[in-house]
Amino acid sequence: MAYTTITRLIFLILWGFLMVTMWFFGRFSPVEQFKEQQIRINEVLEFPWDASPLPVTGYEKEIIQDLKLDAPLFSRDIRPWRSFDGLFAFRGAQEDEQNERMKQALEFMDDFKDFAGQTQERAQLFSKARKLIKSCYSQDRDSWVVAYNLGVCYLWNGERRGALDYLKDAEGILSRQEENWRNQQSNSAHSDAFWEAWILTQYALGEASFSDKDTRENGLVHYRQAVQSIFNLANEFARTIDDPYGHVTNGFMFFQLSQSEVNTVSLWSDLVAAYMTFVDYHWAEEEKTPLKPEEAPRCEYAFDKQLKIKLNYRDRIFCKSLHRTQDPFKSSFVRLFEQFYTGDSYDQEYLLWALSNLIDIRVDNPDIEQYPLIMYNAAQIQLRLGEFIQASDMIMNAYESPFFFELAEQENTMLLILNEENVSDKIKKLAIVAGILVGEKPDKRFCPPSNRPSSTFRKKFDQLYGEDMDIFPAVGACFKNPNDEREVDKWLFIQLWRRYLNRGDFTGFETEYQKAGGSVSMGFFQNWRRDTFQNIGLRAHQKYLTYLDREDEDTALLIRRFVLRSGLFDQETQALFKVELGDRFFASLPWLLRGGLVVFALLLLVIWHPIHRSARRSFLGMHRVSRLKGSRKKHTLSKSGSVSSGVS
Repeated sequence: MAYTTITRLIFLILWGFLMVTMWFFGRFSPVEQFKEQQIRINEVLEFPWDASPLPVTGYEKEIIQDLKLDAPLFSRDIRPWRSFDGLFAFRGAQEDEQNERMKQALEFMDDFKDFAGQTQERAQLFSKARKLIKSCYSQDRDSWVVAYNLGVCYLWNGERRGALDYLKDAEGILSRQEENWRNQQSNSAHSDAFWEAWILTQYALGEASFSDKDTRENGLVHYRQAVQSIFNLANEFARTIDDPYGHVTNGFMFFQLSQSEVNTVSLWSDLVAAYMTFVDYHWAEEEKTPLKPEEAPRCEYAFDKQLKIKLNYRDRIFCKSLHRTQDPFKSSFVRLFEQFYTGDSYDQEYLLWALSNLIDIRVDNPDIEQYPLIMYNAAQIQLRLGEFIQASDMIMNAYESPFFFELAEQENTMLLILNEENVSDKIKKLAIVAGILVGEKPDKRFCPPSNRPSSTFRKKFDQLYGEDMDIFPAVGACFKNPNDEREVDKWLFIQLWRRYLNRGDFTGFETEYQKAGGSVSMGFFQNWRRDTFQNIGLRAHQKYLTYLDREDEDTALLIRRFVLRSGLFDQETQALFKVELGDRFFASLPWLLRGGLVVFALLLLVIWHPIHRSARRSFLGMHRVSRLKGSRKKHTLSKSGSVSSGVS
């Protein structure tokens, strides 16, 4: 009885010690330690991040690509020449007949441009217009008006190769006439007409050449020459107030060409779009290898008349843009400029050229937000560089522009002819998606209510959180393809999780993430989570190095423990902190002890009964032996006593 009491008491003491030990290590486990130190961690890592969203993971860009919203928009404002007097007047006995034929051809062109797609009526109108212009061309091959309008006619019909031949002919005619024109420089009307004709020819050549990969670089050169010629038109003469271009101070300003009524914003916008499309573009053919830091230009040379020759054309342009840059492009351009000249972003030279042009025209056109196409392209650049807030603001400016509603009512001629997607719809879609990526709700004006069934992700989200969860409404009415809406609705979960992550609530994030794990396919979200925490880990690593440099080892150690023990970061991220083998062991020691104690407790329960029985048997056996020895001794003593009494 005493033995049983003692063994039970020992067992209870051991079990109590085990429970206290497990509580101790559980109380001070990495998760519990992190909960207690979360406020300090948030301070060190500068949470909340509400002002600046989580680092870019790449999925924001991918959804733009998946929805086919990443292609820049060309205005393609190619127009015929309608004036047949002055410098480009017809000459000779058939002047009146030529004028009549050309005017009739332009009427046919105006009619067939209103037909979208290849229809029989449009084909007939095109055939009539082409026949009339070709009859003029056969009689006067030195007329720029005839060659140019014939090229535009082919271009409007989507026949770029046919257009290219006649447009090159028009370019040659202007080049031959330039010498004669220079002998009449006192005639400002002739000067304006020549430069406007040159601008339109180069612009049309750019459109005809750029779509073909074999002639894409030539197309970009033509776009650039068209823009550069704007400066010749703006600066050719000392202008007066009565002059058509008297209000133009430099070529960066947007203004309307007097003869064709083409606005120069179309030329600038299409040049930016061309750079954005030409992703493998490099200005110098021999410089298609990354630069070294010591090769970065000295930008002060760009502003010195004598020293600027030490810089090539590209470096002079980029340095001047760096000097002129201002919001909303400043942070993007400065960062990309530095990365480019250190070789880190050498394959993004095309974006530097696009940004450089945007910066130049932004300075002289404070109303640039009114032009939807150029704002759309600017937003696309910001999206590619991960500047989602700026991109969202820009695309909203494009949507709210008064020119947007004009664009929605009547699409550009070339856009209709080439059967491209409705531009106003693309602007709406990008505005919706860009807003969702930065955590904003889409404007109700974008998407009316739809009767389409909800996507799988929206159904699961509503089941988990109810329809009252304030994230963003269904946007299916703006997307013809249900799969597009499904892609967008993935961000219901991501926006919710970002709310926790932005304020550093990792415990709340893990709870909600695990809750979704049993409801939806997690493949996409697992990749998103991994890459998101890799980027958070990079930010933590930067802070870690900063505190080491300041010799603040306690704070650096706090960050290190957070990354190593929170269970949020993968091995690749943990390796950034140069963790040695011993550090890894001690960092995980509490978990080893806790697991070991649990195993020990289970083993103790399993083997307790056999040990107890064995010990009891041993105890009883020893007790019997002891009693037997005692009885024998007593018997011996009693026997010896009897002998003694008999003897006496």
